[in-house]
Amino acid sequence: MPFAPPPLPPPDPAAAAQADAHGVTALLLTEDGRFLLQLRDDIPGIALPGHWACFGGHAEAGENAEQAMRRELDEELGYRPAALTLFHRALYTLPRPVRPIVRNDWFLAPLPLAALPALRQQEGAGMALFSLEQARNLPKISPFDLCVMMLLAQWPRLYP
Repeated sequence: MPFAPPPLPPPDPAAAAQADAHGVTALLLTEDGRFLLQLRDDIPGIALPGHWACFGGHAEAGENAEQAMRRELDEELGYRPAALTLFHRALYTLPRPVRPIVRNDWFLAPLPLAALPALRQQEGAGMALFSLEQARNLPKISPFDLCVMMLLAQWPRLYP
């Protein structure tokens, strides 16, 4: 599955200005084609409680998307990927009263299997590697992340 996705153009300033929140998400992909996912805490007040999801978070003031992604991976896993490639960007509205309009950037981040023992999860209830098929069969998974994972897997066939 690993391939070099084409670079995305810079975000449209008008669309980016509509967003109330800026999320960043890592597609942590091993050389054998599995994704490292986080089991989110099952507590009130957070998005997707008890769901499997990609690692990520929100950009802080003054950060660009790549800086935010690198910070989040370091904070959540102690991981500093050699490369990050912006793969997908979306602007969507969530059914919540605070910060409903979200811009999210998904980055492809290679994760060597040899790096797994050094990872130290700081947030969430657990983490595990899943093939795309295994992820598709999880009873509770972020639909946004799953959609982008499926897009990544099918990209070479969809856009040759």
